[in-house]
Amino acid sequence: MRRHLAAALALPTLFAVGNVATAQWMPTAFPEGRKGIQFLSLAARGDTLYAGAYRGGLLRSTDDGLRWKAADAGLPRTDEGLLDDVLSVLAQDDAVYAGTYAGVYRSTDGGEGWTPAHDGLPDPAIAQALLHEGGVLLAGTRAGVYRSTDGGEGWTLGDGLPLDLSGNVLPV
Repeated sequence: MRRHLAAALALPTLFAVGNVATAQWMPTAFPEGRKGIQFLSLAARGDTLYAGAYRGGLLRSTDDGLRWKAADAGLPRTDEGLLDDVLSVLAQDDAVYAGTYAGVYRSTDGGEGWTPAHDGLPDPAIAQALLHEGGVLLAGTRAGVYRSTDGGEGWTLGDGLPLDLSGNVLPV
């Protein structure tokens, strides 16, 4: 188990902490124009942290959450030109996935660029939760839980769950 807690989600601000035993919390530094945003999701891959935000896109930190940089080139924008909410983030060895109101997006370069990965998801997809288990990628949507066995290239509706998931699907 890591001795350091890299970051914690404290809406609307992200804080970094050093050693868990001493629990010294401090505010983090955000890119220009990204202050006061709310974070909706957090993922880690190695020493890199990813934070999805409400109207703030996706941010990446490579220093345990002390400083953050935008990592959302290619993610969708709203009709008003704002970055779409990143509702869920999943960081795997070979890719990072972002779940938005417009569907699932995949980055194979650590968040520098994003491409759609939502063929087979309902329109609008609204990917509220992403999970990877045993080579299967799962996307929780308001229309059900979808599965992908090819890294998000194609999706099929999972069996055994009701199609009418009137509430939100959240990771547990």
